[in-house]
Amino acid sequence: QIWIRNLALLLLVAGGLHWSLHMRRRQDRDFKFNGRWPAESRKFLWRSQVRDNMFWTLVSGGFFWTAYESLTHWAYASGLVGRPDWASNPVYVFLMATLGVVLWSTAHFWANHRLLHWRPLYRIAHELHHRNVNPGPWSGISMHPLEHLIYFSSFLLWWVVPVHPIVILMCGMYQGPGPAPSHSGFERVRLVGRWEIPAGDLFDQLHHRYFECNYSNTGVPFDRWFGTFHDGSPEAHERMVEKLRARFRLQRVVLVGDRGMLTHTQIDALRGHPGVGWISALRFPAIRTLAEHGAFQPSLFDTPHLAEITSADYPGERLVMCDNPALAADRARTR
Repeated sequence: QIWIRNLALLLLVAGGLHWSLHMRRRQDRDFKFNGRWPAESRKFLWRSQVRDNMFWTLVSGGFFWTAYESLTHWAYASGLVGRPDWASNPVYVFLMATLGVVLWSTAHFWANHRLLHWRPLYRIAHELHHRNVNPGPWSGISMHPLEHLIYFSSFLLWWVVPVHPIVILMCGMYQGPGPAPSHSGFERVRLVGRWEIPAGDLFDQLHHRYFECNYSNTGVPFDRWFGTFHDGSPEAHERMVEKLRARFRLQRVVLVGDRGMLTHTQIDALRGHPGVGWISALRFPAIRTLAEHGAFQPSLFDTPHLAEITSADYPGERLVMCDNPALAADRARTR
């Protein structure tokens, strides 16, 4: 029964968000962090990010969530863990089911997340979660079984600190379907009319982009305390670059990302750092502006499919352009 309930909750929360935001696309790209939709790639099972994420979430995640929760209830029911009378005090239950669960889960997540970025564990387990550079609702607990074993071990605290069953239930809710909204790919979800609710946050999106930052949640400032905080600002980019150079003893660093990741402001800040380069991509309006100003002619692509141009709008940058007939046909059909 617990297993069926947990799967139903995952389908309701993660599946509901995916159906609304990514299948129906009821708000299109409004409030979307990344303009792209879930990927089709060989790095995912069945070459589908969505199917891959659903498999690891429901099969592995659902199993470990249920196993830890069931074993914790068994420990109390068998008398292995005692529950004194004060553990049922309404004030204690309320505080532990809300503030206690959030603080403990966040601290536990930060600690195991740092552990999973240790290179051997990252290669064995955590790399699977980080395939989702453009996460969606099903990416929240799409993890390797070893990572699920570590992630859901937060239940073990309740073997030491006696709590009411409601607290155990809330812990599972926070750890199980809880990450789906923050991984939805959208900052806000539109309900009815102009009614909106917060969903994802840039904090987690930046972790999936840059890996070596934002290991915790926004609720507790562990990353600020330990120098791994990144808010997307040019100053944070500069700190990240210098940190990478010092950690790996690099003389030259090249950042790769689209204009959503590397904005003009961030690139201008990077220009002041010797030995730092970037490979990025222009958005459609910028490419159209270049064409309207005569920076390139379509005849460039009559024979080759690649061309290199320069523009006063992008001083010191090499602009490499390619002709993509499939994309052109899709744009002509949808725009």
